[in-house]
Amino acid sequence: MQPSFLSSVVLRATRLVKTFYSPVKVPILRGVDLQVMKGESVAIMGRSGEGKSTLLQILGTLEKPCSGKLEILDQEVLPANQNIMRNRHLAFIFQSFHLLEDYSVLDNVLMPARIGRRAVGKGSLAYRQACELLDYVGLAKRFHFDTKRLSGGEKQRVAIARALCNDPDIILGDEPSGNLDKQTSLIIHDLLLEFVKERGKALIVVTHDHTLANLCDKQYMLQNGHLVSIPSMSI
Repeated sequence: MQPSFLSSVVLRATRLVKTFYSPVKVPILRGVDLQVMKGESVAIMGRSGEGKSTLLQILGTLEKPCSGKLEILDQEVLPANQNIMRNRHLAFIFQSFHLLEDYSVLDNVLMPARIGRRAVGKGSLAYRQACELLDYVGLAKRFHFDTKRLSGGEKQRVAIARALCNDPDIILGDEPSGNLDKQTSLIIHDLLLEFVKERGKALIVVTHDHTLANLCDKQYMLQNGHLVSIPSMSI
């Protein structure tokens, strides 16, 4: 039986169009439609240059479409509210970890809370959440290590914990295991997908990794500016 939270749409994109005009006119997205539910994982694949990262940036409110509509939790994303929507509901995990190497693991995870001006002192809610997340990703004994001392797989676990620190509704991943070996990648995939299912989050990931794509609930191919649904076993 599917969990009840799957009845709720968290993200809906309608007829997204994106064209770059410099140095020449290049149509990237030609009318992309996408709907993502709570507890659902979605993989977007495609050849290099098809616009996968551009689409992810638009879905994450980091880039504006030329036309079309993006809704998060049934609220349309507009210039006036996009920063609020991003800070409250979205989190990002990148191929390059983008951690502060000279800061501790715990300080890195708490960074979104600091940016959001939440209390982060010992005993605060954010502090307890960060400790819980680091325990969840298997880094309970690395809280106070400088991040630069960690392995690549450990750094990506810190990046995942940091992304989840503000309890986002939607997690966006751009090749989240692209810099990792196969065995470590499988661990990262399991962590992300388990968290999404257990806590009713949504995951949208851009990837060339067929293994990760097949683990997701839905798979799409971005081709000629359109998002085409594909059966998982075909990739």
